[in-house]
Order: sequence, then structure tokens, then C-alpha cells
Amino acid sequence: DIAEDELPVGDCAIVRQVLQHLSNVEIEKIVRKLQSFKYVILTEHLPNGEFLPNVDIVSGQGIRIKKKSGVDILQAPFYLKVKDCKKLVSIDLGAKKGIVVTTLYTL
Repeated sequence: DIAEDELPVGDCAIVRQVLQHLSNVEIEKIVRKLQSFKYVILTEHLPNGEFLPNVDIVSGQGIRIKKKSGVDILQAPFYLKVKDCKKLVSIDLGAKKGIVVTTLYTL
């Protein structure tokens, strides 16, 4: 359980399509843990175009894309402090299916 368990020590954390399934309370716990890494590579499923970030959901009840939202760990309520962020890749899944984005954060 990434929200409750200790994370291993390392330079880089890779989190692939996890946060989108969790409540904001759980994401906030994870973001605090991610601050101990030098790099975070995060992949999330987001709506196409502009969206309202971080609309809260009940964990395990699908993903935010159904609410025209997506996880943005730089925005409220998470505010991950980073030195740099770089989009590595994005894959457009087509109309109304969203986009899968992988971003590298340097902390």
C-alpha cells in the first residue's frame, strides 16, 4: 500500500498510473514521501485539453477523467516543490478517452 507503507530508499521513484485511482488524502501522503527522492517519474491518465485538477474521488472508484479532472501534483492541495519538470512522453488515446502523460520531476 503505497499510501501507508514506507517506500524504499533511492534516487528515483517511478509511479505509473497509480495516483489517478486514489483519494486526495492518500495522494497527499504519497507526495510527502516522494519528496525524499531526487527524481520522480510519474505517469497519469488525464483528460484531453484543459481540465480541473485534483477533483477528489473515493479510492478505487475509477479515475478522475470521468469527472473531467486529473492529478496534477504541482497544484492544490499537493503542491509538490520541484526544481524542474519535463514532459517525457504523451500518448493521445483519442476523442474523449484522454491522454497518458509521463513527466520527470527533479526535486
